[in-house]
Amino acid sequence: MSGLIYRGRQFWQALTARPTKQGMEEARQVLPGPLFALFTRLQPSEKAHAIHVFRLVKEASTDHELLVAALLHDIGKIVQPLEVWERVLIVLARNFQKLTRTGPYGKRKMKPSTWARALIVAEKHPIWGAQLVRKAGASQTVVRLIRRHQDRLVYEPETREDRLLKILQAADNIS
Repeated sequence: MSGLIYRGRQFWQALTARPTKQGMEEARQVLPGPLFALFTRLQPSEKAHAIHVFRLVKEASTDHELLVAALLHDIGKIVQPLEVWERVLIVLARNFQKLTRTGPYGKRKMKPSTWARALIVAEKHPIWGAQLVRKAGASQTVVRLIRRHQDRLVYEPETREDRLLKILQAADNIS
């Protein structure tokens, strides 16, 4: 039941969340011009989510590259912006996949065209985001953190980048 409440709250926030002026100013202070320009292209609810992740990360670390990655971790979503109902579809499809364990289209082998766009964005936005921030001048660490932000760490973090990634993922999963 708590999972249902969590998803319901997440859906409501996707519909209503907007970044505050203070949050936008915080982002402007951390992100250099070209990266802030990318940030402004996120949907309002995505900006609000990114600022929330940024603030959670900031409680755990003051590493500048990590703070930049926190604000831009979902930037690849600007390549193919999704409607709220499509984002809900992603969550439902992923949960359905976990339940059936038969692949991305479930037991009925639904046609990829039914789910493809939302699932492709969910899967590819880290790659797209890494490409966007690299072109906008982000450091290699920021590029790699964004590229890996959905990768599952199956080992204890050993490198600086892995430790930063663990912080970013924890904040993203809470938000």
